[in-house]
Amino acid sequence: MVKPTRNKAYSLTTALIDVFPFPIFKTSAPTISDTAFEVGQVWVYKNGDTRVAYTYCGQSSAGDGLWQVSSSGSGDLEFLQGDSGGQISPVGEKIVIAGGTNLTTVGSSGTITIDLDDAIELATSVSSPLYTAPVNTGMFITAAADEDMTITIGDDSGNNLFLVRDTSNNTLFLAASDSFIVTTPSISIGENSSNGTINICGGTLARVLNIAHGSGAHTVSIGNATTGAVSMRSASAVTLTAPSVNVAGNLILTSAGTGLQMNGGAATDFIGQVVLVAGVATIANTNLNSGTHRIFMQRKTPSLSSAIGMLTYVINTGVNFVITSVRIVSPSSTEIDDVSTIEYFIVNEN
Repeated sequence: MVKPTRNKAYSLTTALIDVFPFPIFKTSAPTISDTAFEVGQVWVYKNGDTRVAYTYCGQSSAGDGLWQVSSSGSGDLEFLQGDSGGQISPVGEKIVIAGGTNLTTVGSSGTITIDLDDAIELATSVSSPLYTAPVNTGMFITAAADEDMTITIGDDSGNNLFLVRDTSNNTLFLAASDSFIVTTPSISIGENSSNGTINICGGTLARVLNIAHGSGAHTVSIGNATTGAVSMRSASAVTLTAPSVNVAGNLILTSAGTGLQMNGGAATDFIGQVVLVAGVATIANTNLNSGTHRIFMQRKTPSLSSAIGMLTYVINTGVNFVITSVRIVSPSSTEIDDVSTIEYFIVNEN
């Protein structure tokens, strides 16, 4: 666009004088491409019933047209204002949007981008209903050395929860205000870490510790097959309730004054005492098997026996066993005068 010829006018004292350019009226606002005007040209943008006046201020070093808003209108920028500090008007024809703590601003092609720094430090608390991390990017929450990390939840009778869930919304870890639950199928505590001690149910308060509790077919492993000792201590008895207890090594009673104690007297017990009647005693025991059980007997007292024989036994599988005192000189005959008190001990050959 060619610049218009300056307007001239006659005056009383001077033949011709320059006349300030007349305003032009447009239905659009000027752009940086509108440069074919005299400095001071007024451009009036007509937008319905709204009028906005621009004044041409020449060209920038890049050749762009510089237009200054001379009057305000709907949607026109007059000033910037933050949360505090009042209105900010241009200084030196510009308003600087500067970065602050953890923020950086970058201007390019008419756009100012405000970025959050890659590593930020917050001097106060942050509240948010949700924190996420991009795919294949870890989320790390760390505290500096000698600094504590505290996660505080409410206390509404156990109804406030701290949850860790997988992408299928399955709860892996749950900490309530009065309980602590780990539901993940696998959990390791102290695995492959430096030497140390793991304490469970320590302290002076009485606790109940349940391991593999419930109706499931659980398997519990303590210790390993190579090295290390397993120590169980209690001021009272340690109870093992199971159909059988398998001991792969030797069963050793190491403390002085300790011994092997067994229940006796019932029809299923493996230790007891019986009195011969006419050299014979029948003891009911439904647990015995003639092929695997071995019975060890000894005479406690002869009682009122007028004769004593050699003790023998026969096992009737699943029913009883019979102790017979036989004559030494005639083993096929029963020593009926033997009424001794007999003690027996039964073991099962594995």
